[in-house]
Amino acid sequence: MSRRHVQAVIALARRRASVLWALLRDGRVSPPLHRSRKRLSCDVLAAQRRERAHIRSEKGLRWGGRPLIDAA
Repeated sequence: MSRRHVQAVIALARRRASVLWALLRDGRVSPPLHRSRKRLSCDVLAAQRRERAHIRSEKGLRWGGRPLIDAA
């Protein structure tokens, strides 16, 4: 590791530590990094996958929009 990289990593660690310390000091909670979606059951997810596969087969498409039968 080069010296500049080590300095950058240390600087980022200090910044992260100061943010965490401020959150603890103020008694706040960190905002979520992503929107939490309502969790779907395995049955619902499987049904959605089957429906998408059925639609692709009706259109004659593979994943990525490629045709099922390549013209030779």
